Order: sequence, then C-alpha cells, then structure tokens
Amino acid sequence: MQYNWHIEKYKQADIGGIRKEQFREYKNDEQYRNNVQPELSKENLYVGMHSDGTGCDWQAEIKAAKESMSKITGRAVRKDAVVLCSAVESVPRSWDNNTCRRYFMDKAKWFRDYLCTVGHVDNDALLSLVVHLDETTPHATYAWMPIKEGRLQAKNVITKSFLQQLQQDGQDFTLAWIEVWNAFNPDNQIEKLEPYVHESMKKHLTEIQFKEEMIRQRQELVQQQEKEIVHITAAPSLPEYKHLMTENKALAAELTDKSRLVDQLQTEAQQLKGSVSDLTRELDDITEKIGSRILKSIGYDVKPTESIPEYPDSRVLQSIVSMRQDVEISNPRNYRILPDLDSPGMYRVAENRDGVYQTIKGGFSSRALASAWQKNAVTASISLSLKVKQEIEELQKQQIKN
Repeated sequence: MQYNWHIEKYKQADIGGIRKEQFREYKNDEQYRNNVQPELSKENLYVGMHSDGTGCDWQAEIKAAKESMSKITGRAVRKDAVVLCSAVESVPRSWDNNTCRRYFMDKAKWFRDYLCTVGHVDNDALLSLVVHLDETTPHATYAWMPIKEGRLQAKNVITKSFLQQLQQDGQDFTLAWIEVWNAFNPDNQIEKLEPYVHESMKKHLTEIQFKEEMIRQRQELVQQQEKEIVHITAAPSLPEYKHLMTENKALAAELTDKSRLVDQLQTEAQQLKGSVSDLTRELDDITEKIGSRILKSIGYDVKPTESIPEYPDSRVLQSIVSMRQDVEISNPRNYRILPDLDSPGMYRVAENRDGVYQTIKGGFSSRALASAWQKNAVTASISLSLKVKQEIEELQKQQIKN
C-alpha cells in the first residue's frame, strides 16, 4: 500500500451532512454513503484536538471563527467561503485496531503542531480526529479550519507549496513511526507503506470519490469470486466426476494427517503450558545476572561484575529505572522540527516537555538537514535497543550452557 493523504475543503452548506457521516449520527445505516458496518462502529475513535480536549463541535467552532472574522473585517463572511478542511489518511487493513488508534493519535498531535509552525495558522486550528474502523480500510479524518490571524483564508493557507511540503513531511513522520514501532515491537510487526509517488496518481480524488473507488474495487473482487464459485460448482461430466472423486480421497487422507498433526501440537502445547512455572523461574535466574551487563552496554560506568550487587538489588533497580526515564523523556520519535526563532532562516530539533518545546539540537540551515539529523537520532535509538537485546540474548545462551 502506498502512503498518501489528501485535503478536502468544505463550505458552510456541506458541514451538516459531512458531520453526520463522520460522527455516525444517522439513524440507520442506509443513509451512509459508504460501506459502513454498524456493529463495528463502537471501535471508532472520536477525539477533540484542542489543547483543552474540545473541538468536536464543528458548528460552534465555525460560528466563533466567522464572528471573529466579521469583527476584524467589518463585514459578514461570504456564503461560499471555505470554513472547514479535512485531511484523510488510510493505513493497511492488516493493522490491528489498537495499533491504528495509537498511530492516528500520534499523527494528529504531530499535525496539530505542524499546522501552527509550518502552515502558520492560528492555535487550535485542528478541531478533531475521527478514526473509522467500521469500513473496508482503516482511515482517519483530521478536521481543521484554515484560519490565520483571526480570518478564514483557505487560499492563503492551502497553497501548492504547502500541500507538497505537507505530503513529504507527513510521509517522513509515518515511515519513521513504522520503523520505530517495528523496532520496539518485534512480536507485533506491522505492514510497511510504500513512499508516495506523484506520477502514479491519475488525478486528485475527493474523500467521497476516494471511498467510492474503494467500494468499486471491492465489488469487482466479489464479482470475480462469484464467477469462480459458479465455475467450481458447475455439474461435471462422468470423467471429471471420477477425477474429482480421486482428488477428494486424496484430500480426505491429507486432512486426516493434518488432524493428527493438530492433535500432536495440542498435546505439545499442554506440555509447554504445564512447564510455564519452570520457565518463569529460569527467566528470573537469568534476570538476576544481567543487571550490570545492561548498564555497561549503554555506557554506564560500573564496577567489575563480581563487586556489583546482583539484580534485583535496590541500587541496580534505581539505576535501571533512572535509565528508562531518561530514554522515555528524550525519545527521538517525539522530536519536532521547528523554525529557530533566535536565528531567522535556521531550523532546530525540539521536544515538547510539559507544554514547552525545548531545543535538542539547533543551527540547521534547512529543514532537510534537521530532518536527516532526527532520522539519525531515531536510528541510534533503535541501535541502542538492539544492543541491549543482544546483551540479554548472549547472557541467555551462557545460562543455557551453564
């Protein structure tokens, strides 16, 4: 699946129907334009993205923006003015619901900062995040107002250069997020996305056209499967019937063998289940001996192994907890690239700590250089994790030999 997200613009007359579709406010599923499965709608996510947790009441936010604009300009807002925009993004069907919700929340927070720092829109321009997990493909809609200096001005905000930069920067965030996720979740790897290629897109699709195309492709797939079923169930001739009977006998024998294999695997599973307590005790024994090795692998200055209290001594525990807190506080995945206010034309890499962006590294002459530094920081973080993992695996091998 190729990475892509697209921007859609709405006028005041569009808001009512779009909101009902997004927040599943229709009284029955027949009114939805798309292939919605109501029994799965409880898995959807609706989040207000204002700093105070609000923003889902589109009508109230738009009304306040229009009133603010009227006070500034001294005249009423035009009826055909763009009052709301949405960015729509999809992820592979293979991602589980929890991973989808986690990713879209991280992307929404990134997008909220991006609109202010790069799009130069007013604070709290991002209104809401809606994640739909009740359709064919998981996707999210980020609803936001093109409001700048207290005025709705989509033409000055949604420029060609802004859309191109948004496409590239959004892709960089997503691909890096997937790499970090797979590095830190080896038992829950997720499908990667292919980079966006502009030439492969025949034309820009609206959100409705995008979903209609998805439905059309699914209908073609169903029709193809129906044709295959008709072909398979067609009445065979006598020679074909004998051939099918021979194949059925072979399949029955194969099924019997597989049933025996399943029984054998179930027996082995019960045996493994019964030895969980033994494995747990063995793991505890290994864990007691790895405290100093882990601290050494990440650069802590420790004494020789024989003079260090074995895990879980309280001093070793405190060191590991401190180390973990240091890593969580400074996580390259949370870094943002911002203009350097102290040096016009320069960029810096910063991290949001308690609502304040603190500079991690500054002095970059372009956004590309800052982005490259951030990617190297992510790679270093992954390497650190792998190094610790290798240390643990080596100790496990030594324990098995002993």
